[in-house]
Amino acid sequence: MTPSEDPLNSLIHRAERGPAGRGPLAGWSLAVKANIEVAGLPATAATAALADWVPDTDAPLVARLRAAGATIDAIANMHELAFGATNAASVHGPVRNPRDPARAAGGSSGGSAAAVVAGLVDASIGTDTGGSCRIPAALCGCVGFRPTTGRYPSAGMVSLSPTRDTAGPLTRSVADARLLDAVMAADPTEADPVALDRLRIGLPRTPYYADTDPALAAVVERALGRLAAAGAALVDVDLREVEAANARCASQIVLYEAPRELALYLAVRGLAVTLRELVAAVGGAQERAALEAQLGPGAIDAETYRDALVVQRPRLQDLYARAFADARIDALALPTTPVPAPLLEHDVELDLDGRRAPTFLTLIRNTDAPSTAGLPCLSIPAGDTPAGLPVGLELVGPAGTDRRLLRIGEAAEAALSCA
Repeated sequence: MTPSEDPLNSLIHRAERGPAGRGPLAGWSLAVKANIEVAGLPATAATAALADWVPDTDAPLVARLRAAGATIDAIANMHELAFGATNAASVHGPVRNPRDPARAAGGSSGGSAAAVVAGLVDASIGTDTGGSCRIPAALCGCVGFRPTTGRYPSAGMVSLSPTRDTAGPLTRSVADARLLDAVMAADPTEADPVALDRLRIGLPRTPYYADTDPALAAVVERALGRLAAAGAALVDVDLREVEAANARCASQIVLYEAPRELALYLAVRGLAVTLRELVAAVGGAQERAALEAQLGPGAIDAETYRDALVVQRPRLQDLYARAFADARIDALALPTTPVPAPLLEHDVELDLDGRRAPTFLTLIRNTDAPSTAGLPCLSIPAGDTPAGLPVGLELVGPAGTDRRLLRIGEAAEAALSCA
């Protein structure tokens, strides 16, 4: 199948399939998001100014995947410059949801999720700044993992925020995500399997369960009931302070770092385009406006950025650490998104329980804060709404507990699939 024959528009380039290597990923077919460099394949980041950019070397992460035996068979479409949550904006056209092509696949790693769910590849590699692996995983119905920030090498990526960005796998099962994590992190250390009846799971009902689509909320409650039936102790946790702390640093960090990181990428790669030219050519109106604002007098200033990075973000991380310790919980569990997949035309506003709400802020509401804090996060399928739309359950662990969180995810996945 060529990309033009892909009805979901999830892939922008198919590579010649080479011989499988030897290693733990031997025989695996992977798609890699279009902002990660793969030698000889386009790294467009779904934006016009990079339409002809073809790197001649692999990103270190890609090199690890090849060394483990995987073949890189395709480049996955994405939300333009990874600057959105729907994948409706892309120079290659929007990615459609495999469960309902009239709906968004989620972003920014929408092509990576859609390609996995549609069976075009065995797994995909995306990137995640504020939810970009977990949101499309939830909306399309697969597994999406964001590791502790810094766990995977970040060189060779068209990045927005070195503080917040990371690559992450999108897969059909948590076991597959666990295998990819071991390769991507060069960490063969195994965590022991876990039993749900020995776990305490925190439920941040305040604020992350409020103002949620009723059909989606019902699916999440059924999933929590199954975890409880399997023996997990469910503990209410109040994270209002976390949400307030995140508001003081999340967007400030990304908006300050994004233009600088993009300019650095263009300069280091010797690309014949300036930052202003790149921004002017951005096709998405929202995305272009957000970047243009950071090139003018209203941009985030250095003092605001320093406060966000040095004062507010450590405070956010401390609040999370205290929440885990005080409630003695192994992980948090919450809806990955407050709504199921919106219609593609609802890129600016969507319907949230009978009222209009901003699409981007709604989709990232539950995924953004742990991203800012750099915590490991996993979205697993929780079930479908009566309309047949997938719902994701997000699990969040303490910093550095990636391998254990994936084991917790496996146990939760088993309980949900066996119910």
